Amino acid sequence: VQRGLVLRGVVRLLEDPGLSDAKKVDCLRRLAPLAGDAVSRKLLLSALAKVHHAGALELILPSLHDPAVQAEAALAAIAVAGSLGSNDDVVVNAALNQVLAVVQDAHLKSQARAKIRALHPVPVEAHH
Repeated sequence: VQRGLVLRGVVRLLEDPGLSDAKKVDCLRRLAPLAGDAVSRKLLLSALAKVHHAGALELILPSLHDPAVQAEAALAAIAVAGSLGSNDDVVVNAALNQVLAVVQDAHLKSQARAKIRALHPVPVEAHH
């Protein structure tokens, strides 16, 4: 119970807009071992989904293989992928392809595909 309270408290503190995304990732990485049950892991994934940093994907992706939190992990990965800039295209593409490979939910797959298409827009041919 105490771990859950600590985790919830720290996650709330991490919502401080003055804290850099890199610092948030570092804090959440340190908190990850406290997230022992599915409820705590979902809370951690929810916090990671709000972090606009490629390091968040690194913490999210292993949870795609945990059936208890797979949907939350996919949503978090899609949210973070959508928040990153073009400098992170390789990481984003790899993460979204991992979502496609692991997740069975059609809606989540559709969201991941849409993000991938946004990374690789098809050029529109000029009509004369």
